[in-house]
Amino acid sequence: MINVLRRYFFVAALFISCTTNAKAAEPEIVRRLLEASGFTWHMSRNMLAIETIPARLLNSPSPAFKAAWGVAVQETFNPQEQMQELEAGIAAQMSDEDVRFLLTYLETPLAARIKQIEQSGSNPNATIELRNAAEDELARLVQQDPARLTAYRGLAKDTRYVDRTEVMAISSLQLHLEAIACSGQTQITETQVRDKLEEARSRNRPFLENLVMLNIVNSYEPLTASEIESYAGFLSSEPAKRFYRSILDVTSSVLPRRAENFRSNLAKALGTTDC
Repeated sequence: MINVLRRYFFVAALFISCTTNAKAAEPEIVRRLLEASGFTWHMSRNMLAIETIPARLLNSPSPAFKAAWGVAVQETFNPQEQMQELEAGIAAQMSDEDVRFLLTYLETPLAARIKQIEQSGSNPNATIELRNAAEDELARLVQQDPARLTAYRGLAKDTRYVDRTEVMAISSLQLHLEAIACSGQTQITETQVRDKLEEARSRNRPFLENLVMLNIVNSYEPLTASEIESYAGFLSSEPAKRFYRSILDVTSSVLPRRAENFRSNLAKALGTTDC
């Protein structure tokens, strides 16, 4: 059955890649694709993380600062407007045939189970015990199951997992630095913020690569070898690669641009011209 599925993906992808004048995907069907793939859920989790930055990061932020933060978050990252912008950007890079092909897999019971596993394993506050367990499992795969480890690495590559994580991490770091600067607890200039972001981009890549592999090991451990093979076959198809490349392209444009406007929006919400 798995081989049949993989042949189907190969033939369908070949047909789609050779089709000329393909009809562009409509935002409505792209919205369905983003929901089926779990992207919408992850963006909502990211929004929640942004909203709670002051409570998690600062030492007893004032009620006025927390209220201003909430106003600035809505002004900068209005969830509905941001998702519409992301949907339109991704729709511009995908054909209708691409999207329908992807949905034939992503709306299957197996894909739904994989999405549930990914979401349950997506825990930014994972305990040290869970991280240690993932590191032990990764070491075991190196010694005893290199084929599964190779499949995991293929999943990370085909979904642009590390690159997408880096975009989210840098945008989040910028907001953390803006929170520190505008709270008045520590003085950080805009130049210092930019310098710290550049330093993070240049130094944190190995850390993110390791973090991604630990997340994959922790998330996909419940899947059987045949389920991993099926998922890997889907992700290696050309439409799937185009989809995850489009997610990377659009988020790399939208999120940093919106984050750049956050400091001025926060200052305005605080009733000042700068912070």
